[in-house]
Amino acid sequence: MLLDPSARELYPEWESLAEEVADVLRLNAARFAEDARLAALVRELRERSDTFRARWEQNEVREKTFGRKVLDHPDVGRLELDYEAFTLPDTTGQQLIVYTAEPASPTAARLQRLVTTRLAA
Repeated sequence: MLLDPSARELYPEWESLAEEVADVLRLNAARFAEDARLAALVRELRERSDTFRARWEQNEVREKTFGRKVLDHPDVGRLELDYEAFTLPDTTGQQLIVYTAEPASPTAARLQRLVTTRLAA
């Protein structure tokens, strides 16, 4: 989402999402300081993404457990999804993130159209 230029087309609120990603990664980098792969990811993002590097240097930390994500899907258009993150018991750092659409909303109709299209293919 930070390194792929097409992500800006997919996420109309890309700037705020990029900030959120940096803040959550900072939290997890502190929480799992011994995780070499996570440290390598942070290094790569700091090297390759000006947005990430600037946000990382602000030292913000954020834990996101719920919110709204907006996507512009290439096949069905704008999707506005609410999400909630649940920590899984007896795991370290794993979460289940559930995305939902308001019943009878344009997003729900677009998701149904996406499912129908994929099943027909």
